[in-house]
Amino acid sequence: SPDGREVAFIHLTDGTLRALPAAEGASRVLADSVGCCVHWGEDGFVYFSSTMFDVMRVPASGGAAEALTVDLEGIFFSPALTNDGEVLLFGSADPNLGDFSVNAMRLATGEMKTLAPGLVLARELPSGHLAGLDPQGNLMMAPFDAGNLELTGQLVTVVEGLQAAPSPHVAFSSSGALVYVMGGSGPARYQPVWIDRSGRVEPIDPDWAVNPLNSGNNPGFSISPDGAKVAIGVSNDPADQGDIYVKQLPDGPFSRLTSTAGEEARPRWTPDGSAVTYISIPPGTGTSYSLAVSRADGIGAPEILAQAPRSILEGVLTTDGWRVLRLGNAVADPDVDIGAMAPGEDTVSVAVASEFTETAIALSPDGRWLAHESDETGQKEVYVRSFPDPTLRREQISAAGGMQPVWGRSGRELFFISGDREMVAVNVTLGEGFVVGERRTLFPVPEEIFLNEQDFYALYDVDVDDQRFMMLRAIDEATAGRVVLVLNWLDELKERLGN
Repeated sequence: SPDGREVAFIHLTDGTLRALPAAEGASRVLADSVGCCVHWGEDGFVYFSSTMFDVMRVPASGGAAEALTVDLEGIFFSPALTNDGEVLLFGSADPNLGDFSVNAMRLATGEMKTLAPGLVLARELPSGHLAGLDPQGNLMMAPFDAGNLELTGQLVTVVEGLQAAPSPHVAFSSSGALVYVMGGSGPARYQPVWIDRSGRVEPIDPDWAVNPLNSGNNPGFSISPDGAKVAIGVSNDPADQGDIYVKQLPDGPFSRLTSTAGEEARPRWTPDGSAVTYISIPPGTGTSYSLAVSRADGIGAPEILAQAPRSILEGVLTTDGWRVLRLGNAVADPDVDIGAMAPGEDTVSVAVASEFTETAIALSPDGRWLAHESDETGQKEVYVRSFPDPTLRREQISAAGGMQPVWGRSGRELFFISGDREMVAVNVTLGEGFVVGERRTLFPVPEEIFLNEQDFYALYDVDVDDQRFMMLRAIDEATAGRVVLVLNWLDELKERLGN
């Protein structure tokens, strides 16, 4: 907040915008359905982008949120007021995240102008200059006339190597400090490794490394039923949104399976090992994700297995033709449920729905028991339900935090990651009933292993003999994501620009 007494933030679990006292006290909810880009203005409003990428504002004291760009075409983000508080600066793009520009809106009249085509965000500095970031991560400056909503000089690059995205990764203080997040060629590369039940780590193929999907998140991989191959989502270059590849284990070819204009993620092998299912994400925003399948040998065109009004975020097939689905919105959604499609049906029904978030679905080898995460206790815990009727039996498996359940191939164990980042094995007996036996901690997961707690599915898989786990180990130290603080930056800027 402008007076420094509160901090506004987005709560990832429920998608709300909240304000938290900087000293002590509970947070208060200001708005819901918040996507990104929070700015607390001097005018008593908090500005943000909604999950539908409209620029909104809500009174900091509480009240109804107001949409400022609802009548405009495109998506909008990174709002910020000019120094006099009369003009709102914000970025815009087309639905496919192209044609970026920075715009200025006079709040009193709604008058709007495009200030700088090609920039993704802009801020007015105490010096009166406009600072803007382009999609390549270059911080650019130009003289700015806020009264006439126009630049009065050419944009000049003053800092390179920033992380560029619609969310603001750069900020300025009135005292002249600059802070930004470094960009780079991308995230650190990851080496797929085996970790045995004692915690010993061994590379699967010393010459094999991958770049995960989504700038370091959501890698998604699955070992084939016979243990001979792994399907994994990767991005091989900055322009590649992400595709599914298949690796022949341990050191065989690494072959591309999908190649569409959109993105494919979170592969799962079909029970017979002949094909790979995955989430198909169309380019752009505002479209639902679907469950698709491709033959493992790459022959033939992909086939859509399931579509629903809400996006399908993950899918699992059973041996008898059931399709178990995780349902939610394409953007961060606190209302995530579990759906199902019966054999031969083409309609998705909701199998597990509640006010809480059910994620990380995993189906037992016999197809009768569904493991998943839920945050109903205030933290992630692992549960098991009967399937296909989830109302017959429900059992909480973890007790002090648990996530990412994976069934052992034998059906005699259920694995999950504890709240203390340890691999836990639970003895289970499957069948008409479900019996939970001994719980054992196998090993602490090393810090260099990729284990993003915000991801909502398993970031590892178990080998066919249940004796080792495939995980991803960081092998490069990337500069991308580091935070840089520059003091007295405005003084240096004035010298460089000559004013």
